[in-house]
Amino acid sequence: MKKINPQVETLKENFWTKISFKPAFFFWTLFFSLLAVTAPVLLAHVPKNQLLVGTIVNASLFGAVWQVGWLGAVWVAILPSSAALIKGTLPSPMAMLIPFIIISNLILISVFQLLPKKNLFSIFLSAGLKFLFLFSVMLFFSNKIPANFLTMLSWPQLVTALSGGIIVWLIKKFSTKNQSKTN
Repeated sequence: MKKINPQVETLKENFWTKISFKPAFFFWTLFFSLLAVTAPVLLAHVPKNQLLVGTIVNASLFGAVWQVGWLGAVWVAILPSSAALIKGTLPSPMAMLIPFIIISNLILISVFQLLPKKNLFSIFLSAGLKFLFLFSVMLFFSNKIPANFLTMLSWPQLVTALSGGIIVWLIKKFSTKNQSKTN
């Protein structure tokens, strides 16, 4: 019988233990999904809202991975862009980019899930790879979509992914510190 790499075994165990289908799994998946979907809708009227909305959506992605693992985070990765398309809150030239935005969210949560430590390095790597993917998409579509929409796929993606990840990291860090003080 072929031996499986212990790291692969650990990843498989971590993946399946997070998918417990207990009420907490459903609660946190629903919580982060609603946060990621409602932020763009509620803040659609705010001018130049991309930095705020993007930070909330990315914080939801990182938070979901931390709380419920990859499977719960997949819903959070897919729902915001799908809801924005259905609701019509996205400018029409952006509609063709929805699959790429979803893929970039899946890249972010997958890389973050696969890294053994959830720290600033894993946040920077996940955010950086998401940004590189969207930046290459932007370059590919540069002659098909107006420049102001393409800018949305450049540096703001890196800033919002880093901001969302760091916010969740700080929340986790301080909540863990406070829990250890009370015990």
